[in-house]
Amino acid sequence: MSAKPAKIQFWDTSALVALIALEKHSTISLKARAEGTRFLAWNWMRIEAYSALTRRRLGQGDFRLLRSILDLFEYIAIDPLDFPALEKTIQKHRLRSADGGHLFCLKQAKKLDSKITFVCFDDELARASASEGIPVYS
Repeated sequence: MSAKPAKIQFWDTSALVALIALEKHSTISLKARAEGTRFLAWNWMRIEAYSALTRRRLGQGDFRLLRSILDLFEYIAIDPLDFPALEKTIQKHRLRSADGGHLFCLKQAKKLDSKITFVCFDDELARASASEGIPVYS
């Protein structure tokens, strides 16, 4: 019996928040989570998620759930030496700074495994990922 291939996923904040707050993409986000075996993200996603839950005025139980989900991820950081490459990514795709950070780290993660899938519900960021040849979970 052969081992099932790993389903490596890179997540952005829009997908993570949909796991916790009831949103139109929550069902898809839950399905992606169930299908994944390894989860990667930009380390700033943690801060963005806390902000998103705070702005939605969610309760302490939701923050406990967030912390337990965040523990499942392996994180990629952006070093100041990476800023010139990050700036090029932002310019190339005309992205907001945080979206540029997610895409930059996704491209770094793709170097670890070329079969990585991006779990994201932000249309601009999903288009940029697709143009980089990285499939978006749908």
